[in-house]
Amino acid sequence: MDLYSVAYILIIAGVIFSIFEYGDGGYGKTPKQVVRITQATLIFGILLGLTGIGIVFFYGTTNQALTATSLFIVGLIIAVPMARYVVRYFRGNQEAIENSTVIDTPEANELAALKGRIGKTVSMLRPSGIADFNGRRVDVITEGLVIEEGQWVKCVEVKAGRVIVRPSDHPPLGDLEKFDFS
Repeated sequence: MDLYSVAYILIIAGVIFSIFEYGDGGYGKTPKQVVRITQATLIFGILLGLTGIGIVFFYGTTNQALTATSLFIVGLIIAVPMARYVVRYFRGNQEAIENSTVIDTPEANELAALKGRIGKTVSMLRPSGIADFNGRRVDVITEGLVIEEGQWVKCVEVKAGRVIVRPSDHPPLGDLEKFDFS
């Protein structure tokens, strides 16, 4: 591989790293991490591009140097907006999937009514299993805990058809203990 090929590969790599800086933006990271990530990729991308341009300037003709510089600048001008569009497109689709809700069906409404209720585990939850809420057996999942069979659980959230529970104390029965069912 000759020196010009290496130079052009460095220039293209510089454009790609600069795209990462503008396109990704550190989705899912804290603001401090985003600044560090984006600054590092931008600086690295620019250094790669300038190294490639420097090689062409040093070993090549003026025409080749202008071509390399133009490649780097035009690559950035074209690629950065394209990267932003692509990232927004895919990120928007991912957010739509993450924020989707189950269609308003009777089953979904019944599950939503369980929020805040207390039930008893029918099977061991590791972390998913079955719990009984007022005589109705429901597939549930914990927040990562293992819960033994026969323990009390409280429904803390119903999301996209999932019933999420966490361990609870014995429910207060209050007046039910004194109620006459006859």
